[in-house]
Amino acid sequence: MSEVGRTALVGYSGFVGGNLLRSRNFDLLVRSTNTDELRGQHFSRVVFSAAKAEKWRANKEPAADLAHIEQLEAVLSSFTTDELVIISTVDVYSDPRSVDESTLPHTDSLHPYGLHRLQLEQFARLRHAATSIVRLPALFGPGIKKNVIYDLMHDNNLDQIHHAGSFQYYNLERLSDDLDRIVEAKLPLVNITTAPLLTSEIAARCFGREFFNAPTGVTPGSYDVHTQFAEVLGGTGPYSYGRDDVLRELSAFVQKERRDS
Repeated sequence: MSEVGRTALVGYSGFVGGNLLRSRNFDLLVRSTNTDELRGQHFSRVVFSAAKAEKWRANKEPAADLAHIEQLEAVLSSFTTDELVIISTVDVYSDPRSVDESTLPHTDSLHPYGLHRLQLEQFARLRHAATSIVRLPALFGPGIKKNVIYDLMHDNNLDQIHHAGSFQYYNLERLSDDLDRIVEAKLPLVNITTAPLLTSEIAARCFGREFFNAPTGVTPGSYDVHTQFAEVLGGTGPYSYGRDDVLRELSAFVQKERRDS
């Protein structure tokens, strides 16, 4: 049994885990190659950010994705902890508009990516009493490798992106402090939400470019997930962070990435 106060970060080499590691120290860092180090151990807090985030691949290869989630369930069963934080996704909602923590996801219409991550959430709750599920929207931060922000930064597949897409973007540099607040408030489930932004507005405000692409056959994405707990993170209404905060931080991130490239 480990000493009292040990912490672990599971999934430290991923996008989310890597950003957490930049702002916090953990006693044990775990990735897929060393999960055995968790076995039989007790921790004060475990942050679990190990589920793969490639939505397109999970939906294309659902059997492989389910096997991945079942492997993570085995990892979750191998240790005990006073506090467990599961990093999840707002994609557990089949229609991510005007929903909040009280909304039960409709599993019959849910794609494999969301369905399997919902399964992981439910398993974690059953296995560990003090579990906080934290559902994240689209992300930006150091190490970004996908989404519209990445594509605009790298002129990647812009012909396939619709200007009228409306998405929610969260600054990963906030996550460590936000997790502390969520755990301190003893909240079992939190959507971290931001005010939705149109792709055309992001292009204009953060990249200084006009973007009015409307590819044939592409339906604009639309996310507007709400939270009941905005005030815990300093927000108001249905959003943890407002549009001005997001635009300011996103602009600063884009400028820094351009300087460093």
